[in-house]
Amino acid sequence: MTKNNNRYHKNNRLLNGVIGLAILIVFVCAIGQGNLRKEVHGQEQVRPEGGTSESINESPAPSYDIVDDSYFASSLLVGDSRAETLGLYSDLADWDVCATRNLDIETVESSKIVDTGSGQMITVPDMLSKTNYNSIYISFGTGELGWYKERFITAYRTFLDKITALQPAADIYVMSILPVSAELSSEDSVYNNPAVDRFNLALQELCREYDNVKYLDIASSVAVDGVLPDDVGTDGIHFNKEYSQKIIDYIKNNV
Repeated sequence: MTKNNNRYHKNNRLLNGVIGLAILIVFVCAIGQGNLRKEVHGQEQVRPEGGTSESINESPAPSYDIVDDSYFASSLLVGDSRAETLGLYSDLADWDVCATRNLDIETVESSKIVDTGSGQMITVPDMLSKTNYNSIYISFGTGELGWYKERFITAYRTFLDKITALQPAADIYVMSILPVSAELSSEDSVYNNPAVDRFNLALQELCREYDNVKYLDIASSVAVDGVLPDDVGTDGIHFNKEYSQKIIDYIKNNV
C-alpha cells in the first residue's frame, strides 16, 4: 500500500466520523424537540425549553355550580313514602312536596293529594296545569318492585309524557330507586337489590327518550357497596335525616 493510499483512507475515515457526528447531533435535537411536545385534550402543546410537564397549560377540569337553598323555591318533589321522608328531613322550607305513603307511579295521576289552600284537594297534573316550576323531581319505584318491569316503565312513561307536556320549560329529574339493606335484600323476594338494579337500568333507558328529562343517581350518595347501610333506618328501606341531607347535598352538586 502506498503513502497516497494511506492518506486517502485516513481522510475517508475522518470524513465518515464527521458525518456520523453530525447525524448524531441532529438526532439528539429531534428527540429534544419531541420531548417539548405533549398531547393535551387532543391538541399538541409545546413546552418551553427547561420547563417541566407541570408548566404546560392544560384546560381546567369542568366544574359545576353548587345550587343553594333558594334554587328549591321553584322546584317540586313528587313521589312515594321515601320522597315524603326526603321532603320532611330536607330542611328546605320553600320546596313544594307532593308525596305520600302508598302513592305509586300509576295512582299519582288520579290521586287528589294536593291541597290548594282553600280546602280543595286536586291531583298533581291539575296543579301542574296551574303552577310552573323550573325543576321537577320524581321519586317512585320502591313500592312497585313487585310489578313486572314493563308495567312499571309503561306507567312511568305515561306520567312523564303528561308532565313534559304540562311543563315543557322545566328540567325534570327521575331519581334513582334507592337500594335496600343487605339483610332485607337477602331475605325478601320483592324488596331486593337485584330488582332495584333492573328497574334503575330501565329508568335510565326511559330518560334517554326525552330531551328535558334526566336520570339522577341519588342512590350513589347513600349506598355502600351497593346496599343501604344498616344505620340508615329501622326497616331496611327508609332513611333518617342524616342520609336525607346526603341526598340533598348530592342534588345540589349535580343539577
